[in-house]
Amino acid sequence: DEIQVENAEFVEARKKYEFEREHVRLRIWYKGKPDFVRLHKSETIRAATKKAVEQIMKENAVPLEQARLRDFNVLSKIPGKSYSDLDETIENLKLDGQQHFLLETRLQDEEFPREDSMILPIIRVKDTDDDSYEEEAPIEISVPRAACSLGDLRNRLMHLEELVDILPDKMRIFRIDKDNHKAILLEGDDKDLVADLNVVPGTPLHVEECRDLSKSKTLHQMTVTPYLIDIGYNKLKTSEDAVASFSEDLVFDTRKTLRELKEKIASELGIQVETFRLCKNAQGHQFKDLNSTLEESGFYDGICVMVELGAQMTKDEAKIHFKRYDINNSEPWSPLCEHEIDGSKPADVILKELRSIVPDDIKFFRLRDKLGIRPGKVLSGSQPLNKMVLKFEDGKELVIQPLDFEAENFQVESSQDSQILIEIARWDPSNLRLERKHEIFIGKDWTIGRLRVTLSEFSGALGNPIQVENLRIAKPRTYQLKEPATLMTLPWEIDDTCQVTGTPLQVSEGELLIYKDSSIAESMDVDGISTSTSTSRSVYEPSIVIHTRWDRKNTNSEETQDSQT
Repeated sequence: DEIQVENAEFVEARKKYEFEREHVRLRIWYKGKPDFVRLHKSETIRAATKKAVEQIMKENAVPLEQARLRDFNVLSKIPGKSYSDLDETIENLKLDGQQHFLLETRLQDEEFPREDSMILPIIRVKDTDDDSYEEEAPIEISVPRAACSLGDLRNRLMHLEELVDILPDKMRIFRIDKDNHKAILLEGDDKDLVADLNVVPGTPLHVEECRDLSKSKTLHQMTVTPYLIDIGYNKLKTSEDAVASFSEDLVFDTRKTLRELKEKIASELGIQVETFRLCKNAQGHQFKDLNSTLEESGFYDGICVMVELGAQMTKDEAKIHFKRYDINNSEPWSPLCEHEIDGSKPADVILKELRSIVPDDIKFFRLRDKLGIRPGKVLSGSQPLNKMVLKFEDGKELVIQPLDFEAENFQVESSQDSQILIEIARWDPSNLRLERKHEIFIGKDWTIGRLRVTLSEFSGALGNPIQVENLRIAKPRTYQLKEPATLMTLPWEIDDTCQVTGTPLQVSEGELLIYKDSSIAESMDVDGISTSTSTSRSVYEPSIVIHTRWDRKNTNSEETQDSQT
């Protein structure tokens, strides 16, 4: 029994295999949709065309002479050669299921399209009651790629069953530029589709019944709606303490400019356009380029903008956050104020303008850039400020650094590329302490002798002058600042001809130099440190304690003895 069942299955599989081998499934397209027609390889093109018409067109089937098969490129939507020899067999033509074919039909009084024709999807659109539109299924038609005018296309469309109810004078044909969300109306019946109207194979053409194109809901939905966004905004605050809430909103086209948006908001709030400005957020970052579109300015659906009283800022203006910086404080940074400045003005002009907002306790100051947690370069001179700092924009932080006297008296008369800003502090040998730090400019080519002259003048400006012949300079190491007594052991005697940036000091930007009056006697020994200024002795170093993991096993007395050692 099992053998008989297996034999029966084999016979059935054999018949199916032989059937498939002797038949072929042709993939035939009609009106944009594919269908499969199964035929024996011995059948002719005539039989294939007839079966395709009956199977695909059904009750709308046309006589055989009004239909034909053509090769078809589904990617380019370009038909290929037609099969005019109806008696040729499928086997002789070597047709298979991998190929695509197009079923073309014509009216009784029409001719078939030329061999150089192309396929155009035709989409009928209709307005709906809810201010929207609906699209019908695409209808694919063949038209010549050359010498086919818009009038020829219109006549062809008027004979389509799906479009016969549209009157010729109300038929509007347009194509959609999806990249730019723009509808392009095809006008001029004498214009060529390809050469004049840029219609290429496969271009979807929309057809609607509308006498006035400006009233077309379809075009509005296709070309305007994608750009519409909802924008929230606030009413003007009635007091300084009031909290702005985004209680108002409007729908606006992102292709329009910020100027048009301001005009719209002004009309809604009943205020003058020039009395307010639009900000990106509550921190006051403003939209400044009124000629840019909302899309270019980064607007999105649901965005909220702050309406703020005040004159419109220009692209060169910015709301700057000023920080106070004092190198002698343990916490050198503190917020100072917020102010709008014009970055196109020279730095020296802006320095004078800042005088009105700087607190009275700051008599003299310098303006600096801020780079992270460190102050940047000093901003001065005739160059525009926005060319001197990185990212001059709303929220930019700049530094106000208080000074003890006018900084101009100690500026190097040269370009900023040939000078450096260093820290200086006076060393009081009688009390073994450092006085307040200051920052001054020096030239990169300065000698020790010239620096001594400058520091002598500097000490005089501070009210405690040092004669040039008594002024000594040294460069401390970082650890020595924590052990001021060790500063006595520094090599203070340096040849006046040595360069500051060369050996032995090798000073660079931001480093600290200390100076003293050598006529003041040094303090007595401190913790056994000799007060001799001889450079032949070794530099004092503070004692250190080395801890190991065995320390926890020691007694308190042992720990005390180790620390003394």
